[in-house]
Amino acid sequence: MSAKKSFRIGITVAAGLALALVIGIKFSFLASGRIAPGVRVVGVNVGGLTQDEAANQLRGWARKQLAANLEITAAERRWTGALGDIGVTVDTKKMAAEAYSIGRRGILPVRLVEGLGILRGTADLGVRYRYHNDKLRELIDKINSAVAVPARDAKLSFDDGYRSITPEAAGTAVDPVNAIELIKTAVDRNESRVILPIAVDKPEVTAADLTQVDTLLSRYTTRFTAWRTDRTHNVKLAAASINGKLVKRGGIFSYNDTVGPRVKENGFRDALIYVKGKIIPGTGGGICQVSSTVYNAALLANLKIIERSNHSMPVPYVPMGRDATVAYGLLDLKFRNNTSAPIYIATKVRGSYLTVEIYGASESKRDVQILTSAPKQIHRANGTVVTAVSVYRVLREDGAEPVKEHISYDRYSPAPPHETEQKPKPRSRSTGQA
Repeated sequence: MSAKKSFRIGITVAAGLALALVIGIKFSFLASGRIAPGVRVVGVNVGGLTQDEAANQLRGWARKQLAANLEITAAERRWTGALGDIGVTVDTKKMAAEAYSIGRRGILPVRLVEGLGILRGTADLGVRYRYHNDKLRELIDKINSAVAVPARDAKLSFDDGYRSITPEAAGTAVDPVNAIELIKTAVDRNESRVILPIAVDKPEVTAADLTQVDTLLSRYTTRFTAWRTDRTHNVKLAAASINGKLVKRGGIFSYNDTVGPRVKENGFRDALIYVKGKIIPGTGGGICQVSSTVYNAALLANLKIIERSNHSMPVPYVPMGRDATVAYGLLDLKFRNNTSAPIYIATKVRGSYLTVEIYGASESKRDVQILTSAPKQIHRANGTVVTAVSVYRVLREDGAEPVKEHISYDRYSPAPPHETEQKPKPRSRSTGQA
């Protein structure tokens, strides 16, 4: 018999044996609804078990595995915690399902290979971890708060028109995305230690950014009644939140994001506010005077207004059409820095006056005038009368025709008497009274 013929016979016999193996496997466990004999998962023998039985068997292994500690090092400081406490779990159901699929999945060659593995006792599957990213992020935040050195932005201030710049300083921090991936990799590899690299935390604002801010673009001042102490407190608090605000080129200023919620937990007090045609006490009364003052300064600086709403009734501190009401989560004042450089917003509260100044690059300085149309009375069918005004911004450039931009068309209902509080009387200087 030739060697070639012998080889063909050998192939035929091997194929027959393989076919017999597959048939044997099929009839030995496929019809039983159980895992093939000899299959192991992380060294645990689950052969002959159902998927539920295998999952229960693996839970005991998982409990021990999740009790193992992982040591995390960052900036020469160490944290140790059990895997189960940092957001790691074991998917025993998935592991049992994978074990059950051995000998059942794929095309014939795949089943042949897996069948041989079953016979040899080499069908041993690995662990399948699940990671809870929220818990891992909480851990990284805790570590970062202990080791990080926050970057310090460059600071800018103007004192009587003189500019002062404090340089920036880089910081250090744990990169949360990279850190989480390193922890997952260490757990997957059954490693007990992981080192988290420390990255440079770059400042958002540099001295180079601020050198362009060299001139006053606009200034607007409003007057308030200082003896209303709670309202004055709110005005000062909101103004302080805005003072020193830097808006990068192309960036958007949001009043609500800058000042935050007007709640007592943030220090705001009750003062008069407009609600449904009435003037009543409410937390944060007075903050709309700040937003209106900022709005007028933004108009005069020729900034692009994105969002602004007028009050339902006229306010005493700015002309009709020049106010900007805000309500956290509902109404905001937003404008874009459409100049060629960053802008810097400064606020001052002195006596009964609130002033907002916007600084920027000298090349962004424009000759801006705000015009308001004569009030127009509109008589509605229900007998009420509203007042309507239009506001325009006029931009003048040397040697060019003025450009007139329509800013807003606003309507106002009549306001009840604004002075609903009485000015407190001065204390008597006579003896015998506190």
